[in-house]
Amino acid sequence: MGIENKSRVVIIDDDPRSVTRLTEMLHSYNDLEIVGTAGNASDGRRIINEKHPSLIFIDIDLPDGNGLSFSQEIAAYDDTPYIVMYTAYYDKYAADGRAFLSGESDYLLKPVDLCELDKTVQRYRFSRNPERHTFQERRLPVSSPDSCDRIIVAMTKVTSEIRVLHISDIGYFCYNSQRKVWEAVTRDNTVVSLRKTTSASDILNYSSSLVQTHQSYIVNLDYVVLIGKTRVNLAPPFHEAEVLVGRIYFKNLQSRFTFL
Repeated sequence: MGIENKSRVVIIDDDPRSVTRLTEMLHSYNDLEIVGTAGNASDGRRIINEKHPSLIFIDIDLPDGNGLSFSQEIAAYDDTPYIVMYTAYYDKYAADGRAFLSGESDYLLKPVDLCELDKTVQRYRFSRNPERHTFQERRLPVSSPDSCDRIIVAMTKVTSEIRVLHISDIGYFCYNSQRKVWEAVTRDNTVVSLRKTTSASDILNYSSSLVQTHQSYIVNLDYVVLIGKTRVNLAPPFHEAEVLVGRIYFKNLQSRFTFL
């Protein structure tokens, strides 16, 4: 694939080790090209204006400003890039409900996990061309977590066809009280009904990435961006979903998310 056909990537982070690690990890994607790195917002702004990247990784803590405010500035551009915030200090910002979803498209925790980065890249690809790019898994090293490869078997809502789903394709599950079945909501906005005998416990056993947030909702933690007192905010393409949080589930949800 020629450089002209690759997505242009910029990394803005004042930690050289983090930049080097992320650069090495991104080099394994033949459709991405790192066109610049910067250690502060000022240099980052210059590189973005020069290189016009479509994918930007921004550390929240920058020496000359806050990465979250910087992301809002970039999000206002006419040709808005896909912005990934990343930080080692999630708790510091999670307490402020405005911290995330201010301008970014996605987020990652440091140190960046290869499997989580892969999901972020897949979400970026899907956001740019949902018709062309399905959520396909890149081959990961044997030592990586196997959660990316977990699948479940479910029934479609309209027909009785069997459909195989990757856990990574599912944003959340919702209990349909009228039909009395659990339903999975997928990346392509398809609602898939599980077998009527499937319980919440059965779903939670599918993967360690799943956690119950409400008596009627089970969420895939890989898509969780922010946990509020009454609802969960998810990353695209589930960012418009209304996933509720019940009082008795809140502490467990918060604990599971914080220590991912």
